[in-house]
Amino acid sequence: MIDDILTRLGIKNERDFENENTDRKTFVSDEKIKNFLNNLKDKAKKVGVVVARKALQGFYLLLEIMRNPEISTIDKILVVGVILYIIKRGDLIPDSLGIFGLIDDATFAALEYKRLKKIVTPEMIRNANQKAENQLFDWGMVDVA
Repeated sequence: MIDDILTRLGIKNERDFENENTDRKTFVSDEKIKNFLNNLKDKAKKVGVVVARKALQGFYLLLEIMRNPEISTIDKILVVGVILYIIKRGDLIPDSLGIFGLIDDATFAALEYKRLKKIVTPEMIRNANQKAENQLFDWGMVDVA
């Protein structure tokens, strides 16, 4: 199921799977990541380094979660599900209602954050933050990675 979700998001296809005996590992190919980041580069420069840093940290943390074999498939599905719920147009409470329209999004995000605190390690966060800084450096948005 997670494979179908990632394929529909356009960041995964059948060649992005690695089979090891009977244990199937799912990962996102480096080529797909590179293409995604190339598309993100111009937008990052428009929004500025602070917003770009947070977006990249979240992106790389998501990759850390998806690539970690110790995190269950259901946990990975829930992470992607909450992200998709927040960014999709149709909500339980429409976003057009202003602050009231964000209640459902904020609730799901808060519940997922609480759950993630149990499965995300400090090392995963450090790795994601370092990768984000390296990307900002490569884009010329910061002086030191």
